[in-house]
Amino acid sequence: MNKFTVGDIVTLNSHNLANPISPQKYESFSDQYPPLMLVKDVTIENDQKKIFSSSVQGAQIASRVKYKCVYFNEHKSDFIEVVLYQNFLVHFTDLFFKKRDDNKPSDYKTLIKEVENYKTADYKFGKVVQFKTAKLEHRKNFQNSFKYPTFRCPELVITGLKEEEEKNAFYEKDGLPKRIVPTILFKVTWFNQVQDKFSEQYLPKEFLIEPIAPLKKVPKPPKSK
Repeated sequence: MNKFTVGDIVTLNSHNLANPISPQKYESFSDQYPPLMLVKDVTIENDQKKIFSSSVQGAQIASRVKYKCVYFNEHKSDFIEVVLYQNFLVHFTDLFFKKRDDNKPSDYKTLIKEVENYKTADYKFGKVVQFKTAKLEHRKNFQNSFKYPTFRCPELVITGLKEEEEKNAFYEKDGLPKRIVPTILFKVTWFNQVQDKFSEQYLPKEFLIEPIAPLKKVPKPPKSK
């Protein structure tokens, strides 16, 4: 029943890049577009869950499946958790990323394939890793917008690990999943420039990838003689 699982990249279905018709042609404040988020855990309620209004016939007011999602808030330099119903979310593969060069075919599928092939980081004390959404957030590009927020997380340092205290849960009646959670959490540290201190957080290992190469700078043309 759940469409997403731990470590999946999702966002609100209202995201500008989720429009397949003309995803780059909205004129709006781009800092109002939602962040890309990672699924931390999944809750699947039983069929007793009330999902339709008792006063308005046929009006859905909830969902049996909800997700705890995490994103990096650059304005606070901190990780934020939010719980959202499945109906509100789309997978990152449903987004359309603007191509770098208008004279070349769209490369958003290439970018998505690259992200799908990311290697989850192995544990090593003191190792530098990256949050899984870093490059996708960097590649967001909107025409006719006033600001380019990224929600891009800085590089992180692994400083510890622990087992998740909660475990996967299943319904006794049919054995179907009730709760899906990560098994191992890595403790990461970064410099919090907002509070002028070093911050740390436990994150599922599925959130972290081996560092990818930085974007190459375009070489300057040679000076004319």
